[in-house]
This record gives sequence, C-alpha cells and structure tokens, in this order.
Amino acid sequence: MSYPLLNAGLEWEDIEQQVSVLPFKLAEEVYDLYQWSNGAYLGSLPYPNKSDWSTHYQPVFNILPLERAIAIA
Repeated sequence: MSYPLLNAGLEWEDIEQQVSVLPFKLAEEVYDLYQWSNGAYLGSLPYPNKSDWSTHYQPVFNILPLERAIAIA
C-alpha cells in the first residue's frame, strides 16, 4: 500500500493572505486543515467497504491546494 501524498502545510499568515480575496470568512477548521497540508491525494487510504459509506463515511479522495480551491470559489 502506498501512503497518501501530502503537500507541506502553510503558515497561518500565508493562508490569511490568500483567503483575503474571498467575500466570506472561513471556519477555523479550514485554517487547521491547510496548516496540516496544502493539498493531498488520499485515494490510497484504506477506506471501509463502499456499502458502509452511505451510513458511516463520506469518502475523501483529494484535498485541493488552497490556491486552487480559491480559484474555483
């Protein structure tokens, strides 16, 4: 099994600067996420069986880098 590919996290100030263009405020958890990793491919994680997803889990395969997420927003 391969490990997920995690990009290095960002500093709080870097996140604050990038999100300043958005017309809304982000939750503190979003800052926590991007301090942990600025994007990731998580497709190789051992998720539960697909039959369990609808009742217990929401699959996450990718976390967009902050710059890309802002461009989409």
